[in-house]
Amino acid sequence: MFIISVLAAICSTTASIPQLMGKVTELSNKTMIIRFTGAVLWFVYGILISEYALIASSCIAAIIELFLFIKTNSHRVLTTNDRARGPTGAEQGSSVSIDRVVSE
Repeated sequence: MFIISVLAAICSTTASIPQLMGKVTELSNKTMIIRFTGAVLWFVYGILISEYALIASSCIAAIIELFLFIKTNSHRVLTTNDRARGPTGAEQGSSVSIDRVVSE
């Protein structure tokens, strides 16, 4: 039984690692929050029943989901900031026209 629980823990814990290593622009925040919450709940349950494989794998899975959430949302913030900038790199709508400065 212990071997089965360890193998199951390895499979479920490492399932999100490929997403963490690749592009993260298409991941849903709701899905990541639900998976993080599930991992935390499994962690608590593992503590209650003293199942060390479940405790370790759930803790690692929660950390991976947290990093995935942070990486996805920091990428979204950077992408949004890049869109707000024009081709010259200056923020659109915040620069003063050169013609206007010269004539003043």
